Formats: sequence, structure tokens, C-alpha cells
Amino acid sequence: SKLKNEGTLPFTLTLSTMNYVPINASNYVTLTWNYNNQTIQPEENLSMIFTLHVDYSVVNITNFSFDILVTFWEV
Repeated sequence: SKLKNEGTLPFTLTLSTMNYVPINASNYVTLTWNYNNQTIQPEENLSMIFTLHVDYSVVNITNFSFDILVTFWEV
């Protein structure tokens, strides 16, 4: 994914996941990204890679879903 700070203030980002269906999928599914908490300056472009890992020990889950929340914080 590509991100551009089109604002006038620098910011940082946080990533969280929630609302897993089924609920126990959160025990087996992890979402990470390559963003390392750097400050994103106005007009700066940033490429991000999201990686979904499903643990090999998962059983009885053939479909799952969850919400991804990316929040920005002005610096």
C-alpha cells in the first residue's frame, strides 16, 4: 500500500486489529506491517507492506474476518 501525507503536520501511525470472526481466529491470525514508527512529514510518500500470517496449528477455521484500524497521531 502507498500512503501520502497530504496534510500540513507530521504524524505517526498505529495498527490494530479487532472484531475477529470467529473470535478464536485471533489466536491463529497475525497482521504485521513494515512501518517502524517513523514520523511521516507533510508531502512525504511511504510504501507499506502488510503481511498476514496464519499459524500452522489452526484447526476448524476455514473462513475468518477481522477489522483493521490504522490510526494517525499528529507529532
